[in-house]
This record gives sequence, C-alpha cells and structure tokens, in this order.
Amino acid sequence: MVLGTAASPVYLGVHYPFDVAMSIVYSIAAASLVNAAWMLLMAHLSERRSGLRAGRPYGGISDAR
Repeated sequence: MVLGTAASPVYLGVHYPFDVAMSIVYSIAAASLVNAAWMLLMAHLSERRSGLRAGRPYGGISDAR
C-alpha cells in the first residue's frame, strides 16, 4: 500500500523517482529519531518514578490535627 502510494506520483510524472526514494528514507529516519527520543524519555521517567519513596500512609481525620 505504501509503495503503491509512493509510486503513483512517479507513474503520473509529477515527481522524479529520486525524490520519492529520498522522501521514504527521510520518513524512516524521522520515525526512528522520534522513536529513540520517546524511548529515552520513557526510560528517564521510569527511572525517576522508581526512585520516589512513598510517604507516610494517610491515617484519616485524626492525623490531620
């Protein structure tokens, strides 16, 4: 499906094959970069969250005085 969509402008004569090939390469590189940034962010948040310590459990109204 993706290759058919990418090939249609070449078939219609609107784009050169090199333009379409470079847009595919650029899209893969951009998706990889976003994925790497997302994984780093999730690893950072997971590490940060695991370092938090739970406070004293809430004891009800008597604890509020």
